[in-house]
Amino acid sequence: CWPSCFAALDAQAEKRATKREDDILEDMVEPWLGASSSLANVDLLQVLLGALTNDQRRQLDTDFPNRIDAPDGSTIAVSYSSGNPVASAKLQQFFGTISSPLLGPVDNRVPVSLSLLSPAGKPLAQTNDLHFF
Repeated sequence: CWPSCFAALDAQAEKRATKREDDILEDMVEPWLGASSSLANVDLLQVLLGALTNDQRRQLDTDFPNRIDAPDGSTIAVSYSSGNPVASAKLQQFFGTISSPLLGPVDNRVPVSLSLLSPAGKPLAQTNDLHFF
């Protein structure tokens, strides 16, 4: 089970947070405020990661890695800022691949949207389905 702070953050984002959920978030952030001059300077990623157990952190890193392996042996950065995993790579890095990389929990994996680039690094195509590309 994930820490209650994640449910509280969801409730806050959806504008349905209760006093209990507000208290959970305040308790989570408060220790970090002492080392910071303002809330804007608090590294919320570190606050959230600090709320996870070692097992939960390993699971997060397994299900949602910062980098994926390309078929050519290189690694490619993955961004989740749009809500879905996105990676940019040169088209040649995926030659011979018959399916898009999948990320997420085993029971709910999603394809990585690949921004395929020319050898010069210019965008050629965007796909999350290499099989039909």
